Amino acid sequence: MTTLAGLRALAHPTRLALLDLLRVQGTLTASQCATLLSLTPKVCSYHLHILAAQGLVEPAIMEGTSLRERPWQRATWETDVPLEDTPTDDPELEEAQGQFMRVRLQRDQDLLQDYVTLHDESHAGWNSSVTMYSRTALMSPAELCAWGLEVEAITREHVRRAELASSDAQEPVRLILNGFPQIMPRGRRS
Repeated sequence: MTTLAGLRALAHPTRLALLDLLRVQGTLTASQCATLLSLTPKVCSYHLHILAAQGLVEPAIMEGTSLRERPWQRATWETDVPLEDTPTDDPELEEAQGQFMRVRLQRDQDLLQDYVTLHDESHAGWNSSVTMYSRTALMSPAELCAWGLEVEAITREHVRRAELASSDAQEPVRLILNGFPQIMPRGRRS
């Protein structure tokens, strides 16, 4: 989804939080989302409708539910947005891509900071599993793209295997992959 409306829909922290909740919980009503996110049902309903307009969530069909308390579910498990080189004649799309990247980065940073700050004995055994790798490398755009695609393929396989081997030991985890041009201080390159 690289449409302007799609990028704008995803470039909001509440909408990203709603997608995460539905990924973990399966189905939730706007009221249930509001309770979990400390928001009002009206706010959650508004954001769910924006996500639905982009085909990211949909009403879950469940017997015995009223339209007023309709449960929602994700329409797709994927929300990664492959950012493309933006034509210079579309500044709105370029700005939407930039806003999406800023919001997504801030959300990921906030989630990691929450874990580092708030983890307690209920997360015993998880510290040795937390993965934080970073490298600086010299790559072309094509090499960076190839690296990202290979890591994503491995990640998808691990996620698939974990879903098949469901257990009580599993908790939601955030898998973050970033690859981007590193802004270096100006000067000589060795």
